[in-house]
Amino acid sequence: MSLEEKEKLQGLFFECDWEVLSGGEQQRLALSRALFHRPAFAVLDECTSMVAADAEEWLYHAVVQAGVTPLTMSQRLFLPKLHTRELRLGMASPCKWTLAQLQNGSS
Repeated sequence: MSLEEKEKLQGLFFECDWEVLSGGEQQRLALSRALFHRPAFAVLDECTSMVAADAEEWLYHAVVQAGVTPLTMSQRLFLPKLHTRELRLGMASPCKWTLAQLQNGSS
């Protein structure tokens, strides 16, 4: 293997400190990994809390359009539009939770 090939290969495995990225950059990078790998499900726990508001909804739409089923924990008001069901905890029911069907869901 030539030196040039080794340098290119090393670039694929380049490591750096995660902390050099801002919180929003870290969150966008994590979501880009989900978009690249396209898992059946992705647990998204406040995964865009540090992303600019104009990009936040676009990122969630991209996840849904990529065929990834988001399991989202968030208080963002636009999210019910992207989900078909909502798990509500602490409800007055025997099991203390309900699974509500959302009318606006598109996922």
